[in-house]
Parts: sequence; structure tokens; C-alpha cells
Amino acid sequence: MGENGAGKSTLANILSGSLAPTSGELILNGEAIRFSSTAEARDYGIDIVHQHFMLVPAFTVRENLLLFGADLNKARDLPLDAVVGELSVGEQQRVEIARALGSGGALVLFDEPTAVLTLEESDALLERLRQLRAEGRAVVLITHRVEEALAVADRITVLRAGEVVGSYGAGEATAEELERQIAGGQFDRPTRSSESGVAEDRLIVEDLFVLADRGHLAVNGVSFHVRAGEVLGIGGVDGNGQVELAEALVGIRPVESGSIRRSGRVAYIPPDRNRDGLALTMSVLDNLLIAGHRKPALRRAGLLLPWLARLWAEGIVRRFSVRPPYLDRPVVTLSGGNRQKVVVGRELDETPDVLIAVYPTRGLDVRSQADVHRSILDARAAGCAVVVVSADWDELNAISDRVFVLSRGQWREER
Repeated sequence: MGENGAGKSTLANILSGSLAPTSGELILNGEAIRFSSTAEARDYGIDIVHQHFMLVPAFTVRENLLLFGADLNKARDLPLDAVVGELSVGEQQRVEIARALGSGGALVLFDEPTAVLTLEESDALLERLRQLRAEGRAVVLITHRVEEALAVADRITVLRAGEVVGSYGAGEATAEELERQIAGGQFDRPTRSSESGVAEDRLIVEDLFVLADRGHLAVNGVSFHVRAGEVLGIGGVDGNGQVELAEALVGIRPVESGSIRRSGRVAYIPPDRNRDGLALTMSVLDNLLIAGHRKPALRRAGLLLPWLARLWAEGIVRRFSVRPPYLDRPVVTLSGGNRQKVVVGRELDETPDVLIAVYPTRGLDVRSQADVHRSILDARAAGCAVVVVSADWDELNAISDRVFVLSRGQWREER
């Protein structure tokens, strides 16, 4: 465990052969080894479920599993003939997990495997980890969810800035203790006020039908409205139309029938930051300027002033604790959580009229989750109409005024 940028994924990449260590040694079964490739690590029986999927988007699920030598008999609940690039983020996560588990390695690394899974799916995965342990396989789990670590781990190690700052056996640490270690001290969680004080509808959806990439009906006759100063939460198992609905709401997916009426500026936090939210080879500054280059405050006589742009970007990096705080560094060099902060900071720099946020805290540590929730609730208080899609019921209940579920594209209210 550890905050964003603490070195967790770097460590996993070293163990799985994706990255060579600068110094030190890795000892496996009493033998000092150094991997030159991921294939070599797999030959030693090390498999990894990556935070950023290592699947081939143009291949089918079946082809991706066969590519890594996975056992198809253990993946019968997956759509084997579906093209991976057309699957939702949650469905791709399940394929990534099946790929790693199906090859039978002696050591399995899981890097944020439950970030886009529902509570039920997460519980099922944790049970599978217990089974792996019972089979004599070693498991390393990287997670920001303290309750998961406490539920399944025999030992918990906390990293901060690349160093071990705490190590606990099962039952030796409380959730509060771990959160303090991860965050480096106490932090406040935001609370949702009971009344927003603004009532006009900013987003109105009527009898909406939307198709998925594979041609089937993803959103089936959905109707709802979101008022200014309100957070509407949407939950349910990923792959039931949530992402297609969100894309239709922001105008990047065509509508089969029905209507969507939006008022004012719309901001969007997409479900897949790497594919849809960032230009990975560009700098942090340039990624922020994707939205900021039109800001009048950064321009003179129609021209963008670089020094003003840098001051503005430094403010976002500081406010959202992007680490390391280097504007000229390619965004691909940041950890997954810090990439997410760049996207969230860019979209919430100024209060939009409508915000559509899909898995807004995916891959974020506990303090950063609280910061994003605070920013969303600040936007709500300023009159923004917010739609949050999440598989995390705790998140939805914490920040939503109303919560709905999409199941096979159909709409039902939970509270």
C-alpha cells in the first residue's frame, strides 16, 4: 500500500521483468536473479495483473488469453469472441485477471485489480486470492482499498516516496492506522451538505436509447434529470451501459433515439485515462492545456502566453498534489493515480455547468480520493450538475444526492 507515486507499480514492474532495477537484488527460491524481459519472468512462474492493461485491443478475448498461455477452461464466463478494444474498462479488467490466473504461475502480482470492479466482484476476487494462497502460490496485492488489505493479507507493507515506512502482520494494524501511514498523517474527509440551494434542471434525459460498439442495445429507454447543485450517482456492474450512457451525455457517442438537453459548459472525466483522457507522450503542461489553451486569462491579443500558462498549470499541479510536480515531464512517466489527478485537475480547474465523471477516483490513494470528492462537492455547491459513475458503493453513498443502477441498460432508483 502507499500513496500515488510511492513506488508500488515500479516495484511490481521490476518483479515482473518490465523494468530493470538500478541496484539491489531479487531473490527467488533462494536464487539471486535479474530478469531481462517479462517473458523471462513468466518462465520463472511470475505473472502480473497490470493497473494499465497489457491486452491487445484488436484481438479477441480468446486470442489475448491464448497469447499468454492462459487456460480457456477457466475463463468460460468471459465473452471469448468479443474484441477486447470494444469491451468496457471493467470487462477488460476481468480479462486481464483471467489472463494472469490462467497461466498457473507460482507468484502472481495484482496491481490495483479491483479499481473498477463492483463490491461483489471484488469480494469474489479476494476469495480467489485466498484459494491461490491455499494452493501454495504466493500473491502480492497492490491496493488503495484498506479494507481489502485487512481482509486478505497475511502481511501489509506501506511505501512512501519509495521507502518502506511500515510493515504489519495480520491483525496488527487498524484501518485508521494504515490510512495515516499512507497519507503521512491525518486528513479530513469531505462531507456533503444536505441542501444545494439551487433547483433548475441542467441535464435532462428523456427516453434514451444508445447502442454499444458491438451493436447491441446498451442504454434502454432511460429518462432522468439532474438539477444544478446536485450529484446523481450511477452504479451497477460495469458493462451494463454506464460508459455508453456517459459518452452519450457528453456528445461523443451517437444516440439511437431519445433526447439529451444540456445547459452550459460540460466537463468529462473518462473511464480510461490512458485511452480517452491523456496524450501520453505529451508533457503534463500540454495535457493540461488541452482544455486550458482557450482560457482568456492566459491569452493576450489572441496569443497564449507561455509564462501565464505555466503559472496556471503550476496551480493545478499544486492543488491536486500531482507528483512529481514537473510540468515538462511526459505524462506517461507518472503513476496511474497521478495521471488521474492531471485529468481531474484539468476538468475541475473551473466549475463547469455539468460534470460527467466516470470512475473519478480510480487508482487514487485515500487522501487523493478525499481531495477529488471535495472538488466534486465544491462544484456541486457552486451549482454544477454532477453525474458520477462508480462501481464503489461507498463512494456513491458518500457524495450522491440520488443513486440509480443500470442493469442491462435499464434504470432503477436505489435511493
